[in-house]
Amino acid sequence: MSPKISGHWKPRILAVMLAALVLGLGPSAAAQSRDDFSYWDGNRDLTCSEALNRDEGLRLPAYKDNRDGTGIIYECLKRQRSSDTDNDDIACDSSSNPKGYIPKTRTEDPQPTGCPPDAETWRGLKVCAERSRDGYDRDDYGSRYKSLEDDIIAAMPATMKKNGQVYTPYSCILFDITPAGTAATDIEHIVALAEAHDSGIADYRRRDIASDLDNLTIADPTVNRSAKRDRDAAEWMPDRHGAWFAARVIAVKQEYELSVDPAERDALERLLGGDEAELNCVGAVSVPGAPSLSARGGNGTVILRWNPPANDGGAAVLSYDVRYRESGASWGSWMEVEGGTTARSTTIKGLTNGTSYEFQVRAVYADGGGPPATTESTPMPSLHFAHFANGEQRGVTITSEIVLMNVENSKIYPVVLFYNQMGEQIDAGRVVDLMEGLMITADGGVAPAMGLKGLGEITIPTNGRGALVIGSANVFSDGRIGGLLRFIVPSLGVAGVGASEPVNDAIFPARWMKDGINTGVAIRNLSPERTTVTCDLMRGGQVVEPKDVPLDGDGHSSQFITEVFADTFTNTEMTEFVGSVRCRAPEGSMFTGVALEMDFNHRIFTTLPIVPVNQ
Repeated sequence: MSPKISGHWKPRILAVMLAALVLGLGPSAAAQSRDDFSYWDGNRDLTCSEALNRDEGLRLPAYKDNRDGTGIIYECLKRQRSSDTDNDDIACDSSSNPKGYIPKTRTEDPQPTGCPPDAETWRGLKVCAERSRDGYDRDDYGSRYKSLEDDIIAAMPATMKKNGQVYTPYSCILFDITPAGTAATDIEHIVALAEAHDSGIADYRRRDIASDLDNLTIADPTVNRSAKRDRDAAEWMPDRHGAWFAARVIAVKQEYELSVDPAERDALERLLGGDEAELNCVGAVSVPGAPSLSARGGNGTVILRWNPPANDGGAAVLSYDVRYRESGASWGSWMEVEGGTTARSTTIKGLTNGTSYEFQVRAVYADGGGPPATTESTPMPSLHFAHFANGEQRGVTITSEIVLMNVENSKIYPVVLFYNQMGEQIDAGRVVDLMEGLMITADGGVAPAMGLKGLGEITIPTNGRGALVIGSANVFSDGRIGGLLRFIVPSLGVAGVGASEPVNDAIFPARWMKDGINTGVAIRNLSPERTTVTCDLMRGGQVVEPKDVPLDGDGHSSQFITEVFADTFTNTEMTEFVGSVRCRAPEGSMFTGVALEMDFNHRIFTTLPIVPVNQ
């Protein structure tokens, strides 16, 4: 770990680079000399030359500012002059100001947006409705706080530490402290940065509130990432130290002249009247944590998956409760989905595409339920490709290409996820090379790095390397999208397959000839739970041979009909078969499928239609 620097600041590479850039630029005729500006180190002014040789001078946050409304983005350094205590900004190199500096002095403190002058005041805070989230950009607040975890832990009282471990204030969960002074916790903003935006944070104070130790604590990752996130006290309250939490929120909002909305005011007032105004977890019974929860939206559906809480408080998890509601709806509008389920996944159906939903899952113990994990997802039309293949087998290299087409006029952000036959996600980096314009996403998918522009298209090829991998692919998008998948087999050619429609019961043509024609079929289970699809080999509308095809949750099966229906095609004098295959899933389950006819002698590769059966 880097040595401590007074004032809790640490050197930043970006600030060093920007300072070096500033110091390396000469003044222009229209700009002031760099030494006309000085850096305030907390005790005295430093010239740029002095700042170059002192770490203190480089502890200056960098940010972007569209200062003149022209859309030109300047890289800036913020510093404070001892003479006037106002924060001035110095713009560095830019296309319109290649070698100069543009000073900007704040003349008056901006007031919180949205609060009328005669708004009610409560504990020194204006009370009014929150402003729109429009314009919020997380990058505007910087990331210096990420280096402050050891400072946060060091500042915590002895009542929050035990035998080389530290308690989290919100839930009194113990985490080990590493020799570097950190723990496996998240750094948590007591007043979330998005909440600060909604409450009227002044632009010039964004980075200050993000790295203010009074606004920072540590939290169990499931609390920070799922339960609290950007919620205020009206939407989320801690399990422990509610009065301490409320006092910190009020103090931070007072310092940064932020507003509160009426619901938040009432919630904070209730918390202030409660217990635990001081941090003290010594002797506390460990409170169970929340499960880790993820959500993935599909066409009118959202699939939820979760893992048990990292901390169960010493009690066994008996089951899980699941509920959901439209995002922003009132607290009384939750709909219970599962009660007492022991599974770790579920699919919620019948949702409205384009509508954001909030989901909660909590573990249930013998003495009641634990804290919920919360996440949001928006169901949108998605593309299902029931089969993809990539790699080499018996000297033959097989590849796939996924072609995506934006059918909207505005930009969308699709992501492609690959799965193996067991339904396990494959890291896209294994099967796709990152050509220009592609990126690997945080959840292991591949996506256009800058999104897909209106009515645009992109082709994502697999790399053909390694042992043959077969499975399925899904495309998720925040807007309507079309596409196809091409199979490329050197010995057969190329076949394009459109996206597969989810079905419960479907039929497709099937043909086999002893001299080299066969039909292959791939089926992908759309449920996270294991299921069995029953397929019938048929001729003239009559069942020739039934066969059950077991599928793992999200699993996949691909075989030739001669393999699926081996009894019909083994030890027979039959030289050809022309008929169909019908596949049916259990009630409530859905699958996707693709069928291909392969003529090995004539090198013909044909896509076959899979048609839903009308019941």
